[in-house]
Amino acid sequence: MLKSIVESRPDITSAGIISRGKMAEIYGRPGVPMPPESDMKRMILQTELLVGMITTNERVVGDTRFIIISHADLSVVIVPVMKGKSLVVVFTAFRDIEGLTEKVLEQSKRIA
Repeated sequence: MLKSIVESRPDITSAGIISRGKMAEIYGRPGVPMPPESDMKRMILQTELLVGMITTNERVVGDTRFIIISHADLSVVIVPVMKGKSLVVVFTAFRDIEGLTEKVLEQSKRIA
């Protein structure tokens, strides 16, 4: 499933599932470098903290569908799938965000 997400658009560089402080699954586009392990651990922790903070508002505003983070070199869409598990998709072109999020949300339904 992660491979199909990455292959669905040329600007998607990787997709992963974070579960309980670890990268449970990951698929990266061939030839695209991944962060060093120490950076990856920090980014996983930051993702879990961010998702935890944002989802505390769900009682008031409804379920969190996705979170987007945009950096100068890449952007990330995070989909909280269930408590303690999130789908993370990294992409480089900040265009057609609606189309991207629709694809990612559809694929996230396949995660148990």
